[in-house]
Amino acid sequence: MYISRSISFSRFRHQYYLTLKSFIGEGKLELLSAQTKTIARLCALVAHIECGDFSQERVPKYSSYIPMSVYNVYAKTSDLQKDAAIEHSKLVGVPVCESKVEFLHIVCSIQGYGIELFHGRLSDDKALKKVDIYVGNDGIRVFSIYYEFDLKQGKDVTRKVLEKR
Repeated sequence: MYISRSISFSRFRHQYYLTLKSFIGEGKLELLSAQTKTIARLCALVAHIECGDFSQERVPKYSSYIPMSVYNVYAKTSDLQKDAAIEHSKLVGVPVCESKVEFLHIVCSIQGYGIELFHGRLSDDKALKKVDIYVGNDGIRVFSIYYEFDLKQGKDVTRKVLEKR
């Protein structure tokens, strides 16, 4: 009984890991809201799960585990390859199942986890507005999307305003 349960939990954990890893790759989670150390740790955990213990002879390309847009922002202030390699080297000897559990715990704390995003349009006083619809465990939120020029930044920015409903 115990063996079949542990195998079942192991399979479930692996499927959950694959799902959340694909969410990260597709940009469904707000990784930009996470600290750079957290992003490096996530990359190291994925490398450990998929490639095993850290080895100087075969260092994975850690940037392949996150969307390019996140990597570009990260690269402005830090070196992901170096930071993730340091985190990966700390995982030597750690069982893969423990790395999966840590990965799941970290991802569950990232902004956007458990929220599904839909894009739509809302008709309001003869005008059609673009909206983002967030569906999560805390309900449904609809945000109007406005594009405007920010004088401080000197560029166009997107602003989201919560609709009163």
